[in-house]
Amino acid sequence: MPRPLTVGVDGSPESLAAAQWAAGEAVLRDLPLRLVNVWQWPPQIPVGAVGGGPSGIWVQETLLNTRADLEKRHRGLRVTTEQVSGVPVRVLSGAADESEVMVLGSTGMGAVSGFLLGSVSAGVLARARRPVVLVRATARAAEEDGTPGGGAPVVVGLDVSHRCDPLIGFAVDEALRREVPLRAVHVWQPPPMLAYDPATVDPRAVAQMEERVREDLHEVVRPWAERHPELRLEESVVRGDRARGLLGAAADAGLVVVGRRIHRVPLGVRVGPVTHAVLHHSECPVAVVAHD
Repeated sequence: MPRPLTVGVDGSPESLAAAQWAAGEAVLRDLPLRLVNVWQWPPQIPVGAVGGGPSGIWVQETLLNTRADLEKRHRGLRVTTEQVSGVPVRVLSGAADESEVMVLGSTGMGAVSGFLLGSVSAGVLARARRPVVLVRATARAAEEDGTPGGGAPVVVGLDVSHRCDPLIGFAVDEALRREVPLRAVHVWQPPPMLAYDPATVDPRAVAQMEERVREDLHEVVRPWAERHPELRLEESVVRGDRARGLLGAAADAGLVVVGRRIHRVPLGVRVGPVTHAVLHHSECPVAVVAHD
């Protein structure tokens, strides 16, 4: 039985945009779509009270209305709804690990502030082993034919010193499903010694360094291009700040794909600074792929 594509719904504009994006993605993947709401019982309401009071009833109606709207827009889409009581981060993290992809809403700058302090999206993102996509309310959900991303390219940020097949594979699959170009981006910085006195550096030396970086990027993506000759692959090497460089290269993207290494630090699980910046500032949906 295929894993579903799951989206967390709480009635906010961001979660509804996430549901719209997820529906288009589910159609592309031919997967069922699962809408999940987590109801955390307020202290004043007895656990198990029918409907959870007015708020619980409102959430139930939101789930049903969202389901009806998605089924109307996407004929044949299989949609289920679940309302679960519990701690949102814990429940949604478990749901994410049971899914092909987890989709959540994000308000961008400030919504996922401080991954150690913990919003729901940040908490799920930092714990899930499956890909998680964050969608802003302002993101364009789909073209008129239901294709996520509106025909814009998929952009993947790569570290040529650390090859990551799950990250590249996810991006390749997304580009092929959408029939759009895949832009593989690596942002590099010259050695720190060059920053002290650039005037004394031979420009040819910097050019040679950049050419080696281009060769390294080409070697990383070459096996995927050979495996998928129909893939429209663009290779982009940018010099400068990694986060700014990736965001600039993804200015016209329909989806940005970044990675998160699975590891623990004393205060919990976190994401790296580049992924953190992209989540804050990207105008389009961002997919975060966990990897070793």
